[in-house]
Amino acid sequence: SIQESWEDRYVEVIVHWKLAEIGETLWMRPEIVVNQDLGDMELKNTVQERFSWGRLFAVVRIKGGSLSRRLFLILISPLIPFVMLGRIIFKAFRDGRNRKNLLSCLPQLFVITIAFGLGEMAGYTTGHE
Repeated sequence: SIQESWEDRYVEVIVHWKLAEIGETLWMRPEIVVNQDLGDMELKNTVQERFSWGRLFAVVRIKGGSLSRRLFLILISPLIPFVMLGRIIFKAFRDGRNRKNLLSCLPQLFVITIAFGLGEMAGYTTGHE
């Protein structure tokens, strides 16, 4: 069942993949905006958090996968920050939200996406959180 996928802890991507496995459709609606107030997070804390989430994502993604897929993901990991940043920029311009703030925070966003990418690479490389 889906509920079993978050008994230990809730990891959004696992729940999404389980829903997809049973044929459920996940909808992305630009009209729905979720604001998450994490308080005043310093860049250092955000970088640590993104590294940890990137690593967890990678470990979940490669679970039960082949060695060749794992090696492929390790090799393309350096592209992750650029892909993520490109998606963020595209979404900001497509949806028309946060365009004004985007340029001023690009350096921090780039650092954060690098942290996520390094976390993902670490997860693919080590296979554990």
